Formats: sequence, C-alpha cells, structure tokens
Amino acid sequence: MNPPQAQPGRRLWPRYLVLPFLAALLICAPPAPAGPTGHEWRFGFSARAFIGINENDAKAATRVWAQTVGREKNLRVHPEARTYRSVEEIAQALRQGAVDMVVLSAPEYFALDPQIRPTDLISQAGIEGEEYVLLAGTMGGITNPAGVCGRTLYLQDGFRSSLALPWLDTLLLAAGRGPSGESVGKIELAHKPTQAVLPVFFGKADACLVSQSAYDTMTEMNPQIRQRLRLIARSPKFLSAFMVLRLDLEADLKRSIASAMGELHQSPAGAQILSLFQGQPLAKMPLIVLDSARTMLAQREQLLSDRERNTSAAGGGPTP
Repeated sequence: MNPPQAQPGRRLWPRYLVLPFLAALLICAPPAPAGPTGHEWRFGFSARAFIGINENDAKAATRVWAQTVGREKNLRVHPEARTYRSVEEIAQALRQGAVDMVVLSAPEYFALDPQIRPTDLISQAGIEGEEYVLLAGTMGGITNPAGVCGRTLYLQDGFRSSLALPWLDTLLLAAGRGPSGESVGKIELAHKPTQAVLPVFFGKADACLVSQSAYDTMTEMNPQIRQRLRLIARSPKFLSAFMVLRLDLEADLKRSIASAMGELHQSPAGAQILSLFQGQPLAKMPLIVLDSARTMLAQREQLLSDRERNTSAAGGGPTP
C-alpha cells in the first residue's frame, strides 16, 4: 500500500518575490560555455516539489540558480527543467538518460528500481534531516498516537512532509490500528505551519502533525502555544527531500556537478543566489543519511503486511 499523498496547493513562496531580479540575472548573463565533454546538464523535479508553491515561478528561479552553477563550473545547462508527475516518469527519464539530476522525495527515491536508483545524493550541508511532531490540545484527551483515530488531524503540507504520514502510520499500526488514511477521522492539509497548529491551539481541531523546526519557530514567537499543546510523539530525523545524480552519468560530470553544488557559496554570485533562496551550502551526502527513512518505510510495509495477513487469517475486516 502506498503512503497517503497530500494534494498540491497554490500559494506563492515568499522567496520567489525576488524573481524579477533573478530574471534580470538570467537575461544579462552570458551563455555558459560547453564543459570538457560538451554535455548539456539536464535537471528535473518531482511534481511534489511544487506542493504549495507556484510551479512556473519555482522553475524560473531554479533556472537562474542552475545557470549560475553552470557558469561557475563551466557546465552547459539545458534552459528548461522537466517536471515528473510520477515515480514511473522519473524512472523512465533515468533509464533513457533524459535527465542528469532530479529533485525528489524519499518515498519516490526508494520506490525506484535498485538497478537505476542513484547513489550520488546532494542536500544541504550538515543537515541530516528534519523531525516531525504529533501535537494535541492539553484539554482534548489525546495522550498517545492511537488517540487521533476518529479525530480531525491537521497536516503541514509540503515537499518536506513526504514522510510525515508514513511515520504516523507506523505508530498507528504498531498500536494495532489501521494506517492514517483509514483510522484518522479527517486529515486537513495546511499550506502553512500556523494553519495546522492554531486550530488545535484554539480548540477547533484535535491534533496536528508539523515539523519540529516550524513548531519551534512558532513557540519562540508565542510561548503560550507550547503551554496549550501536548507533545504526543516525535519522529527520528528524516531526510525527506534531496537531489540525486543519474547512476550511469559520466564520472567526470558527476564530480563537476557535485563540486559546483558544494562550492556555489564560495563565489559572490553563488552566495547571492543561496542568500536569496534562504538556502544553506550544498554538499554530497553519504547514503547513510537515508537510513532512518529507509528503516521507517520498511517497518511500515512490514506492519501493513502483518496486518493484512492477520486480518485474512481471522476472516474479518480491518481494525479502524
């Protein structure tokens, strides 16, 4: 069974207010010369990367960013990024050599055939992942994860929330309940963390599932939130979204791209782009940073399999 998927919203990411300036950079910049092999660097995105943001604006800003990387490292960059609507489309592009770098989520990465699954991973340097927190009102009576069954749950929607519901599934299944899509009464998607937390704070919703970092930011600004919300569970750190380089990409080109990413912040133009994107320096990361996500997703699949087998043996229906 696939993890429940959030549906994309339509809001403009604040960092893309700088698009006019980025567009000027792109128009005024000289074309990047061909690299040593003359290869044109092609990059693409999972459609889930655009949850809650304007896809055209995001592509335009990323195109400027990629062109900056290309100029810094003498790489020729294809002017347009591709968007992939499914794991199958990502897999096909990788098999056909139609893309060199893809931005995707952890569930999509692990769904790829191991024969084409990339092993070169690029993400923000020094950041091994993000924690999720399941929160409930102190007066609402929910004291453990199973308490959300039959209740209303607000979910912080977004690309980096791709592992939130699968993690919640493991908690519910381990407690003898069904996965979130079956056992939670109603799941409301919130484009902003405040839209997930405040309904619980004001007693309009039963629970919420948000990132620890977003919750910390909110409680620093308003300490009363922490006083009226109860921590039900906290996840391990998961790296939920990242970039990968095609497995059979030429080794020299892999090194050039990884080097360009890692050194982008060292040049004035690259540092400016990262600053505008509110981003941290990028680096090639060891695959071990995916171990927590891999373990959790495998646990979820095992729990689902055990539940289905037990239900079949008992001849009954699923437990809500």
